[in-house]
Amino acid sequence: MPGRVRDPLILNPTLQIAAVVETSRRGVGRRQLELTDARAVAFLLTTLACGGRRPRLDPALRRRLRDAGVLIRRRQLPRDVLLDARLRADSPLSPGFRLHRGPDLLPALARRARTIEPFLPAAEILWMPRPGSGIMLPYTLTPGLARTIRRRRASAEDPRRRGEWAARVRGWRAELRSRGFAVLRGVFDAVFAGALRTYYRRLEAEGYLLGGDRRRRGAPLLYGEPLLDFLGAQLARIVGAVTGDRAPSHSSFVRVYDPGAVLASHRDRPVCRWTVDLVVGGEPAPERRTAWPLWMQGRRGAESVRLALGEGVLYRGDRVAHWRRPQPRGRTTTVASLHYGRAATR
Repeated sequence: MPGRVRDPLILNPTLQIAAVVETSRRGVGRRQLELTDARAVAFLLTTLACGGRRPRLDPALRRRLRDAGVLIRRRQLPRDVLLDARLRADSPLSPGFRLHRGPDLLPALARRARTIEPFLPAAEILWMPRPGSGIMLPYTLTPGLARTIRRRRASAEDPRRRGEWAARVRGWRAELRSRGFAVLRGVFDAVFAGALRTYYRRLEAEGYLLGGDRRRRGAPLLYGEPLLDFLGAQLARIVGAVTGDRAPSHSSFVRVYDPGAVLASHRDRPVCRWTVDLVVGGEPAPERRTAWPLWMQGRRGAESVRLALGEGVLYRGDRVAHWRRPQPRGRTTTVASLHYGRAATR
């Protein structure tokens, strides 16, 4: 029997290797770029590999890698940004509070609000449920307050609070039916809302935000930010209570709108069945009376909604057209957009 002709596998000579990298620099922002130069790719692979000898870089390639942010000075490294919603010793405690050491989430929350990286400090964290909604929010403590809290027992929730929350949900449902959207006020307290503003202001200052598209005049944005993913999972229970849909949180992004920024009239993709636009920052701190309005084409026609810090609006993003006119001079607004996917109705 004649022997078989061997045809061994070889590396395809037409193979080309490229690397998609993401970098962040303090004061510049997070960028994504594709490296196609074989020398640059070899430099990355051998540098990241344990003990690999770096290939030599000619001055032109070295300059390109510096401009792209692949090679930076140590002073350009962004620092970690952590949430610091700090409670004072005289702050009231909600019934059902829990103490748990950060940066980990409470075990019950970690199962349904998965985050890719920590946003809490490695310290004692006080988790308190918001009255009525029951969403758990994390607070840092002043020295000695943790010891005081350990000596206190968590009391039962006042039934009147549950009644107040039920009335609020009924009001949001009625607003959603009559206007096509519901304005969510009082979801967070002033301490937590203020901490959100500080947190996202520091994220921008440290360079963790991507450069935005030109239609929005360079407004930075960031997808899948861990604190926002956590809040999206927590707010899903409010979305479900108001809409009657079991619509889980599936995507989020935060955007900083600069003076003169606009948002063209549009509807969201069909997968974004429900949208919550939440104001999480701005300069100066957004107040309801002077806030940059979001326009909605609701059931009563075009209406404007003004949101203070920590307030949001819930609507069918795939059905309700929404837009923003140019933002006035001297103002910025940081908006978190939370999207909730299609699900069966209860």
